[in-house]
Amino acid sequence: MTALSADKTVAVIGAGTMGAGIAQVAATAGHPVLLFDVAAEAVDKGIAGIAKVLDRSVERGRIEAAERDAILARVQPAAALADLAPAGLVVEAILERLDVKQELFRDLEGIVGAEAILASNTSSLSITAIAAALDRPERLAGMHFFNPAPVMALVEVVTGLATDDATKETLFDTSVAWGKSPVYAASTPGFIANRIARPFYSEALRLVQEGITDSATLDTIVKDAGGFRMGPFELMDLIGVDVNLLVTRSVWEAFHYDPRYQPNLLQEEMVAAGRFGRKTGVGWYDYRDGAEKPEVAVAPQGPRPKRITLTQDPSIGQLLDLPVFDPASQLAELAEKAGIEIAYDAGELPFDMDDINLDEMGGEGQNGESDDLDMETPWREYRPDEETAIQLDGAILKPSRGVAAYADSWGAPDENPTVFYDLCLDYTATPRVTIAAAQDAPRTAILAAAGFFQAIGKTVTVVRDVPGLVLTRIVAMLANEAADAVYFGVCTEADADTAMLKGLNYPKGPLAWAQEVGCQRIVDVLDALFDFYHDPRYRVSPLLRRMAAGESQVELEVDLV
Repeated sequence: MTALSADKTVAVIGAGTMGAGIAQVAATAGHPVLLFDVAAEAVDKGIAGIAKVLDRSVERGRIEAAERDAILARVQPAAALADLAPAGLVVEAILERLDVKQELFRDLEGIVGAEAILASNTSSLSITAIAAALDRPERLAGMHFFNPAPVMALVEVVTGLATDDATKETLFDTSVAWGKSPVYAASTPGFIANRIARPFYSEALRLVQEGITDSATLDTIVKDAGGFRMGPFELMDLIGVDVNLLVTRSVWEAFHYDPRYQPNLLQEEMVAAGRFGRKTGVGWYDYRDGAEKPEVAVAPQGPRPKRITLTQDPSIGQLLDLPVFDPASQLAELAEKAGIEIAYDAGELPFDMDDINLDEMGGEGQNGESDDLDMETPWREYRPDEETAIQLDGAILKPSRGVAAYADSWGAPDENPTVFYDLCLDYTATPRVTIAAAQDAPRTAILAAAGFFQAIGKTVTVVRDVPGLVLTRIVAMLANEAADAVYFGVCTEADADTAMLKGLNYPKGPLAWAQEVGCQRIVDVLDALFDFYHDPRYRVSPLLRRMAAGESQVELEVDLV
């Protein structure tokens, strides 16, 4: 363990919300803290803010009054930069300008001791570029906290080209000692969390721009079906629509205008109109007194089915331990509980179920003969081509795999039209299901689909026919961006998921989510989007294709021996 010892002084430069939060974290961990800002009144305001936060903690019984007093006593104002000389660690949280940060760290090199570590809380600037101005760039790294720093667990420890192992390991272990969940990140645009999160906003913006649904309905889908705490439009309003656009532009420019990160014209219009969100009173939502809450699209009541037919028994895949994402199994259980009759029309299976011991996958088969179920038995080769469909009177329900409903139904006019339903974090628990049918599908098809989901206790939202619907599309893009970050050495697979869980409160890590629903399914969605739009933003990460091909996470090393 190479964490900074608790008796070492931590200096924090910048006494705004983030700087004061970092100072509180360090002081709570037992360090003497020096807080400096070029504006002396900002330091007083920052310490007062820390006191206010700690007072609330006392009121809520989280800490004792004596602990509050001890933490506050450890935070002392610094009148000048030279007063930071005793610091063993300096964390900078000032203006996001490269020249300003470089000048600050150059000055600090002549003030602090030779063993002191320098860290920047930058969220967008290159650590390599900041460190390039120093005589000893190896002792500078990023220490990127998330707001509010005392609450959010994630710290991205960002290494530049010159950062040495001792520096990054000390910052990592210090973060752990401070009660955080650190991850290592290479100094690339957006680091981990801000990079992977781009599709959360960009795909939502594109869906609304295309008229697939409205912003309030999309936010509700993402929260109800996806388990996110806030929808993308609510979050943009909280962050600031202008700030979110600025970050998007920064990442886009840093990636040499890669279409994947291109800003959206709809968001630029909002900024041009001065609708920045909560801070201006109007953004995607109206926060002014008396403003009406926007309505969320809800499907009309449809007929309750007496019977549904499944195109295959989803339990077979579970019994054979096949990696098949098949939400029909959860939906069928709910239907059975709701009193709906379940039938199966699976066609002819390539094996006899009587040959399989369903209690023990081995030993004697149910026909009494010895059956070790080796790789030559037919059931071992059974792989359902697609998820189980649910046949209704007037429609057939399928989970979205990226194909538009009109394309799935095309060429089969005598069959019931396809109605796709969207991804859900948990089909059993979700209060809402999103569906879409081809534009020319009869209204009875949508009503039949809505009636089924309503019968099993779900609110139904209908969106226009589009590849991937809403949540399927957003999750696929998040997983793809996470896979690319791993593929290009920004972080590990585990750290990519940790960053989104701990830094942005995602309900599930994007790569873990992709593996749960099937990486091939995610690849299929992205390929379908690419074919539909002919847009390179939907290109599939090479790593995601490897994972879809059945490879586990691969260490990207080449044996040159």
